[in-house]
Amino acid sequence: MQPRPQRAPVRERKKLETRRRVLAEARRLLASQGFFATSIEQIAAAAEVAPATVFNYFPSKDALVAELAGELFETLRAHVDRPLPPERRAQTHLELALADSAPAIREAQTVLGPLLLRVLRRAPVDGAGGGLEALRGALSRLVVEGQRRAELRRDVEASFLAELACATLVAALGHWLRDPRYPLDARMCQAAAVIGDGLRASSTSTQPTIWRDP
Repeated sequence: MQPRPQRAPVRERKKLETRRRVLAEARRLLASQGFFATSIEQIAAAAEVAPATVFNYFPSKDALVAELAGELFETLRAHVDRPLPPERRAQTHLELALADSAPAIREAQTVLGPLLLRVLRRAPVDGAGGGLEALRGALSRLVVEGQRRAELRRDVEASFLAELACATLVAALGHWLRDPRYPLDARMCQAAAVIGDGLRASSTSTQPTIWRDP
């Protein structure tokens, strides 16, 4: 008989539950009231904790919003990080990942609205709760695999190519958030195609191999 998986200590489970509750109430209040009309005190009261407890988890309201937006980047990361089948090209994999992420992106816009745009503008500063960095890492791993298969160019480091790809995706999201009429699904597919064209290995040039694991 296999041993039962060990559960986290009670204290740690309570901390995680408190953190989840704070995030849930923050998401609800920010969506209904907006960023400036929502205070840490209101979030704390709704989550049934002291304001100091909220600050223990999130040092500022911007940090809290960044964490919420980070959930969106985590969704993108999870889709990009799915195993790449041997018969699927890296560019196709990226296109499918972005297409599958579109519903989550639309849902995040419905819940957070203009707050997402605020986070994207601050993304280089706070990293969107670490989610943006995780997305870069997933893109870098995909590029490394594409380079290993000789599908993607190998004269530039994977981490730099992933940075360019991530910037393209963030730009597409930003355009959509500024104008809801922006055709997000089509643009995300186009973004994947543009990224893929820029990363694709040339069939005529001999490129030095400098790829390395991220």
